[in-house]
Amino acid sequence: MYRLLLLLALLCQSVFACELVVRFENYAAQSKLNDDLVWHGMDVDFAKALLDEAGCSYRFVSIPWGRALKLLEEGDIESYFERHKNTST
Repeated sequence: MYRLLLLLALLCQSVFACELVVRFENYAAQSKLNDDLVWHGMDVDFAKALLDEAGCSYRFVSIPWGRALKLLEEGDIESYFERHKNTST
């Protein structure tokens, strides 16, 4: 569901100025905020590649997951990226 929303947001944003606020959480190898306040990690690299390919500028923010869902609903952030292990396979 969220992937579809992200795709729609990216497609719509390509018509207009594309400036996205993207949520990350400081978590293990997936997304870490270093001492210089620069994000890095697997999820961050994926997000940067996707957003750069779409031609979007972006700003990463650190917001707890529950609050991020509310802000996403309200339109105060445009996206968040997280990767989880799928245990159903």
